[in-house]
Amino acid sequence: MVLSQFEGRYLLVSAQHPALRTAFMEQFSKAARQRVCGAFSVEAHARPAEVATSAEPAQRAVEEREGVATIQRIIDAAPDSAAWGKRPTLQALYVGRVMTLAVDDRFAKPGARCGNCAALWETVVQQCPNCGSNAVEPVEDVVELALEKALAERAALELVRSDRARQLLRDRGPMAALLR
Repeated sequence: MVLSQFEGRYLLVSAQHPALRTAFMEQFSKAARQRVCGAFSVEAHARPAEVATSAEPAQRAVEEREGVATIQRIIDAAPDSAAWGKRPTLQALYVGRVMTLAVDDRFAKPGARCGNCAALWETVVQQCPNCGSNAVEPVEDVVELALEKALAERAALELVRSDRARQLLRDRGPMAALLR
């Protein structure tokens, strides 16, 4: 229910005793069992803050594994089905080809947006290179707008937080996309 109702990708399970964890897992469907990605221990009557603190290492491990896997998929898809760097990624968003957008979660950059065609630019330009409009406005963070556009197009997002995934991404650019 948690996975389907709240659209969770993975589930962390807490059980103090291995036998209890096994009995609990036996109640899951095969598909749900495959989405359990980690375990942690916490007292049964722990407060939410204590649960969150106990679960954090397992959560970080999942994020690292997923971030590295996503960046590796983009690397493997290059050059035909991937966009690397700011300009190519923003252009792929403009034409609606982004299936997965990966961005270093610390990356923010001022830029511009065309008020006519909604194209995003990493620098402020006088005239939109896509539609020729002069309705180009500076924006505080073009990366935030790129994330919003990707979500509006139902693309998956990978906010890269682990050092390993950041390094893979940084070697090629602070943002990248797996293309449709």
